[in-house]
Amino acid sequence: MIKTFHRGFWLLAGLFFFVLGIIGLLLPVVPQLPFFLASILCFMRCSKRFSGWMEKKPWFIQLRTRFHNLRHLRDFKPKPTRLRGPPDSSNR
Repeated sequence: MIKTFHRGFWLLAGLFFFVLGIIGLLLPVVPQLPFFLASILCFMRCSKRFSGWMEKKPWFIQLRTRFHNLRHLRDFKPKPTRLRGPPDSSNR
């Protein structure tokens, strides 16, 4: 019962984002790409068959690897550097 509720929720969310993407195509002020990507992700959560089909597409594989690379860059924490003070006037 809960599984069908979750699938229905993801289906409705995917349809909602898809409609927002269509509105974004018609209105130049509203962006469409984020809404279409969100609808794809929602549909992938809804259907295993759709998820398997999308994971075979080369453009989606590229997009997913770029996203994972960005996540690794976001998790990167550089080593703290020592800040230098003003130069001493005695060394000049």
